[in-house]
Amino acid sequence: MKYTGSIHTTFYALLAAAALTAAGCSDDDNEKGGGATGVEANFSAEITPYTRAAGDTWTNGDAVGIYMLGGDAGTADNVRYTCEPNGRLSAADAKIVIPGSGTFDFVAYHPYKQSSLSGDAGKIDGYLYPVVLNDQTDPAAIDLLWSDNATGVTAAAPDVKFTFEHVLSKVEIAVKQGGGISADDLAGVVVTIDGVYNEGFFALNSGRIGNTGVPGAVTARAVTEGVSYEAIVLPTTGAAQQGRVFTVEAPLLGRTYTWTMPDDYLFVGGKIHEIEITVDVDGISVVTGDIADWNGGDSNPEVETDDAEFLALPNSYIARPGSTVTIPVAKAYAAWHNIPMLQEGSFSIPNDLTARIVWQERFDEDETILFSTNDKVTMTGSGINAAIEVVLNPDVEGSLVVGVYDGDGNCSWSWHIWATEYDPSQPAGQQTVGGNVFMDRNLGATSLVKGPQSAGCFYQWGRKDPFQGPYTWMMFLNANAGWSNDGIGKFMTLKGLASTKVPSENLVASVQQPYRYIVGISGTQDWLSPDVGGEAYRWSNADGTKGVFDPCPEGWRVPVSGAGAASAWADLNGVWDAERTGCVFAEGNGYYPAAGYINIMSASGSGGGAEAGTSGYCWSASSAGRNGYALTYSVSAIKTEAEPSKTWACPVRCVKDVK
Repeated sequence: MKYTGSIHTTFYALLAAAALTAAGCSDDDNEKGGGATGVEANFSAEITPYTRAAGDTWTNGDAVGIYMLGGDAGTADNVRYTCEPNGRLSAADAKIVIPGSGTFDFVAYHPYKQSSLSGDAGKIDGYLYPVVLNDQTDPAAIDLLWSDNATGVTAAAPDVKFTFEHVLSKVEIAVKQGGGISADDLAGVVVTIDGVYNEGFFALNSGRIGNTGVPGAVTARAVTEGVSYEAIVLPTTGAAQQGRVFTVEAPLLGRTYTWTMPDDYLFVGGKIHEIEITVDVDGISVVTGDIADWNGGDSNPEVETDDAEFLALPNSYIARPGSTVTIPVAKAYAAWHNIPMLQEGSFSIPNDLTARIVWQERFDEDETILFSTNDKVTMTGSGINAAIEVVLNPDVEGSLVVGVYDGDGNCSWSWHIWATEYDPSQPAGQQTVGGNVFMDRNLGATSLVKGPQSAGCFYQWGRKDPFQGPYTWMMFLNANAGWSNDGIGKFMTLKGLASTKVPSENLVASVQQPYRYIVGISGTQDWLSPDVGGEAYRWSNADGTKGVFDPCPEGWRVPVSGAGAASAWADLNGVWDAERTGCVFAEGNGYYPAAGYINIMSASGSGGGAEAGTSGYCWSASSAGRNGYALTYSVSAIKTEAEPSKTWACPVRCVKDVK
């Protein structure tokens, strides 16, 4: 069983302080889940070979956390039970009662941890169990066991038998005597594994596992000094894990030996990995032995390698002025851990991030109108469980970008907040063109009134972060972007950043410097890759689904388009308005402002836009070789399959995401 209530939904509920609550004792009736009409559940834990990291039986008093999953009336979250040596579980503080109607699924885990709604270190957030493996001295304390076999339970059959399995990986290291040394020479040997992740999370409702922070070192526990050692480690959650180094320190020999593990040797959840190290006077030799089933069976917890649900979290949020916006930080960790071009760099995202404003709009040169200030931007929780909370000022519409930063000032990820009264979910705010349901305005627009405030934000093709549009066309053309940095109200000028011929370097720069325009690579039409069509899937995945870097809010995306009938705007007709500020399309298909585009020609250049008040552009998510497909319009022509340069920054008109 893999419970279908997604970690995505659970995480949002947690961040919003909504339905999920920490389990504990009920002051009213000391019951969880059913009230007087239900039946108390009877729990037991099956003891199978290798169920425990230490020994094969439960220790009296071992604490287990139990979740009952189902309807609202039956939900019980993280209720603590204790184990008897015979495997029977008894309520510690509360008891779970199965409602008289309905069917329910149960998951359980050990060792028990308290729940928290505020991301307290070492506690469970929602269903996210924190895994910390720095201290290997007590394996039973870190050996995470999980059971999800109890499904379809009813009050008529309240007996629940859990079958627990290991979530983590176990490494067993045998140290052997080689030539030129004696067995006594191996006394006091210390074995360390460097380059492994010591911290991570496990989703108790779905079986997902992932790592957080940066790789570090664990010192293996000596089972028999100089003979055998063991360590519990996180499963490898990527296609490979680089830089894992075994160090054998032999103090009586005055030597330290190292061995680098092959990148393609993966640690697998629920498995025991046997490694034999032979020490001789000149060095060590290593043999990787069997990979045995730690669980004594064939079923293992699911180890997802792509953090798909976290990667699917949006890069922008729509919010009403005066509201508080909650942004989960999980996407930042998922992106850096799973996007190959980001992994090529040396940057690794830490757990201790801070949040602040990257930039926000200013509306005129005489008055600063801010959406928020840095003292209204806070972080809750830590690591992958963290969230940013931004309090918006009332009665102010526009755009701001917030980001999370490490101690060296690197931006790890950033998000666009579109403060607006506009509600794109309402039919009145939508337009249908060629079967696509579009927003009735550009992404980030503050008005539908003809003119520059309807321009919205500007995006280089495939980038997630916006550049601010103009408050006046003249401001735009005179290279004064009209935006402020770090919430202090100081005008910023949009500046260029030199690209390289190494795509990974450019992608990292786009994430860490979201406020910089990346100048196109010499001889190409692209800011990212020197290859024609290189890394085409930035806003759209290879299968056509919404991409990781898509800038639209949840439920919306940049339209997929192409040539001829494949254009998202095929057969669109319109007329240039009398004020020559944009195009009004026929059949109620809306107003598209003449916002022009941004193009900075060199790294030393700065400025604003081109063709503002004369031409308009809207990007699609589809690549056209060196260029990207787009809608363009001017007094002279409407082109539904135009191909602007990918280095240009143009507006986006989002369409409903049909999955």
